[in-house]
Amino acid sequence: EQRYYYKTWILNKCRDRLGEYFVTKGLIYMEHSIALIMNFDAYHATKTLITIRSILEEVLDETEKELDLSFSAGIGRCYGGYSGIKISATEAMTAFRHKLLVGNRSIILWDKSMTQGSTYFYPYNKEKHILNCLYTKKAEDAKLAVRSLIDEIRNMENISYDNIMQIFNQLVGVTIRFLVKNNINISQIFDNVYVVSHQISDLDTLDDVENYLISFYQRIINYMIEAEKEEEGNHLDRILGYIHENYRKEIDFKEMAKEMGISYSYMRKIVKQETGKSLLDLINNARIEK
Repeated sequence: EQRYYYKTWILNKCRDRLGEYFVTKGLIYMEHSIALIMNFDAYHATKTLITIRSILEEVLDETEKELDLSFSAGIGRCYGGYSGIKISATEAMTAFRHKLLVGNRSIILWDKSMTQGSTYFYPYNKEKHILNCLYTKKAEDAKLAVRSLIDEIRNMENISYDNIMQIFNQLVGVTIRFLVKNNINISQIFDNVYVVSHQISDLDTLDDVENYLISFYQRIINYMIEAEKEEEGNHLDRILGYIHENYRKEIDFKEMAKEMGISYSYMRKIVKQETGKSLLDLINNARIEK
């Protein structure tokens, strides 16, 4: 109810101010947006858009003062006749989505560079680096890799909103495939990992996306570290149990590791890491205690 009140307040302010110059209709459009349609007798290519932008900036200032909220706006071009409304609305939405690059609290006019001549880009090297950070469980390196990716996108000329979303969606998809390939239980990390891409598309700026992705990878790495500790704890229990059962015999460590389904080097690592002793030390200690 409070959100509806806020949107209605902004809508009425825009209609009242714009109504001094144009015939203006408006409605709450989708969950987070307001749509305004303006009609006027005479159109001046520069003056009209400057007037609209100036009025929206005044409403923005008043909204921040009265409601402690801000908004962004996209403005499409002027067309003659009803058929032009749909085109202008599409342009306005394209301009509005451009706030991902421009930032919050922005009034953005549509121009053809937003849809034409855009440069396709996908950061395969960055993708490889981020996956390597997951494999090595280095959260700080993953954070730096995400920041580097966002900076690269931010500094690119003529990159479109759709291209940016494609980058993030593909990166999330590759990450999910990495988790599946490595037998990592995704459902224990995220309630529903398939809504991640949708959540990213709802974010307003590249800074928001950066923070979201850093948190996304931090959560995965934290889970992987905890899962590894639990797995190593289970393996150690099995190793100690095996030694307790077989210390009277000559134990072939490589055969022991094979029987347990782990590599000999990994078995040595677990024992040294968890007990500070070697496998031979453990066996000799068991024999001495007996």
